[in-house]
Amino acid sequence: MVKGGLKYWLWFLFRFVLVIGIFIYLIKTNLLDLQNLKNIVLEPNLFFLAMVFAGLGTLVNVQRLRVLLKAQDFSLEFWTATQLTFIGVFFNSVIPGTVSGDIVKAYYLGKGQEKKTELATTIFFDRILGLYAVAFIAAMGATISFLQNSFAGQAAIWGQPKVQMLGSFALINFLLLTFLGVVFTNQKLRKSKIVSGFFSKMPFKEIVSKVNEAVCQFAMKPRLSTVAFLLAVLAQVFILTGILCLLTLLKIKALGLINYLFAVPLCLLINSIPITPGGLGIGEIGFQAIFELFNSNKGAELAVLFHALFLIFNIGVGGVFYMSSDISRSRRQQVSVKEKPSV
Repeated sequence: MVKGGLKYWLWFLFRFVLVIGIFIYLIKTNLLDLQNLKNIVLEPNLFFLAMVFAGLGTLVNVQRLRVLLKAQDFSLEFWTATQLTFIGVFFNSVIPGTVSGDIVKAYYLGKGQEKKTELATTIFFDRILGLYAVAFIAAMGATISFLQNSFAGQAAIWGQPKVQMLGSFALINFLLLTFLGVVFTNQKLRKSKIVSGFFSKMPFKEIVSKVNEAVCQFAMKPRLSTVAFLLAVLAQVFILTGILCLLTLLKIKALGLINYLFAVPLCLLINSIPITPGGLGIGEIGFQAIFELFNSNKGAELAVLFHALFLIFNIGVGGVFYMSSDISRSRRQQVSVKEKPSV
């Protein structure tokens, strides 16, 4: 136990030092100019508006979680789901780890419930669906951007090999996630000898079987799954609109709307790579590299504002929910999630 704990904290220390090192490198090489961030003081209204859109995106995610739980034949009140979601985003920012908030949500949601595995699977499926929505927008943005620039005779951007590589990555990433989703939710494939044999030989096969059954439950409720996906896309639209406010704050004018829908979702995918806490440092490098391809040198500053926005929102708003919620204040309090009979 001690050895495992030591490894955990050594990994956290490495990630923390890596973040510091990345920021020092960005500042020393002038890739990150902190002077560009002074606009947040001169025009705080845009930063506040971006936070409002972040809040709207979070509320949409609340409803998405409720829809996914409904697909598992569970019912959760909107206010309770709101408390859980904001407590989750709070812990995403204050506890080391990529999915800390999801673990906390799964703990509170599953406390006192018999079907803990199904509830925990829903929480993690919710996160994957959010990433899938980002991949979908990036792939659609890349496709439309390519077609628009080709028909308009403006091939300068897509003439760059790096942009072509990013466009290919966006499409391949989306198609790969779609393929994996079909494989894991298709009942015929699941019952095939190869797949069933694979699952039967896995360790903790009883838990794996429950997780597999829970995932397949989403495929058996296509209407609810479609609604959840559309809500995931809507949540990302709100977040992208918030980032657009930050873009305006930094006076970045190099991207048109279509290229924006291609570039920024890719930045968010890079930011979600679980190397550093919250994508700090990695996000700044990713934003800077992608924005340079679109003739802008303020990508790192945009990433700093993006991280600052969600850090303030997650800790500020999420912290209020955590401190005031009955769910978190009482150790014996359990979430009122009701199982509905299957029909």
